[in-house]
Amino acid sequence: MFNEIIQRLKNSASEEGAYVIDEYGHSKKLLTYSDVKVIEQALKELNVITWIPVSRETPKEADWYLVTRIHGRTGRKFVSRAFYSVNDQEFNEPYVTAWQPIPEPYEGE
Repeated sequence: MFNEIIQRLKNSASEEGAYVIDEYGHSKKLLTYSDVKVIEQALKELNVITWIPVSRETPKEADWYLVTRIHGRTGRKFVSRAFYSVNDQEFNEPYVTAWQPIPEPYEGE
């Protein structure tokens, strides 16, 4: 759910934060890409970023991700880390069913 909201925000964001006129004639500023990044980081810190099925969406950037994989012989699901290549449009590990960004390390209190 939160991932869908972030994706909708990314789709509607603009570089400069364009303005739109609402139904009352008031000028409203749309979110910029940096605004969406701040929201996404806050959600990550709250640990509400959830698994994204690869059947629905794949990463937009080449990077390392947490992935859910299915073991080829046993069929058991497990979590590991895999690199996503934007050029190849695939992970470097087989049987990836879902992914999520790797969270930031714990910094202490």
